[in-house]
Amino acid sequence: PRFNVFEGADAYTLEGELPGVDQKNISIEFTDENTLTVRGRVEEHNQSAASTEERAVEEAAQYHENDASTTTADNASVKSHQPTPWLSERFVGEFSRSFSFASRVNQEAVTASLQNGVLSIVVPKAAKPENRKITIE
Repeated sequence: PRFNVFEGADAYTLEGELPGVDQKNISIEFTDENTLTVRGRVEEHNQSAASTEERAVEEAAQYHENDASTTTADNASVKSHQPTPWLSERFVGEFSRSFSFASRVNQEAVTASLQNGVLSIVVPKAAKPENRKITIE
């Protein structure tokens, strides 16, 4: 998927296009101190998915009620009603994107949201370490 990455004074912001991807199919994790990886899975949306389960139940009931020849004829008529794809351009499958940040980040304060097919991730920069003087004994 395509992402925009912005660097602000206090945080990095990532915005990725994930249309049709369910939140449960996305994982975000740090693979090292400064590398964030976004993984996910795009599932195929079948317009008749809800009716497919209903058809399966009906077919099973018909199988037990009718003889095998009637069921075969019913199955053939069900198959003929399923749409035939003419064009398939949408990506379906798994994806992974990794982002490495130039400065240290605060992994514990990262937030993410998914709205209208856009994944937004805010990665706060880590506070600069303070100089500490060491006395010699």
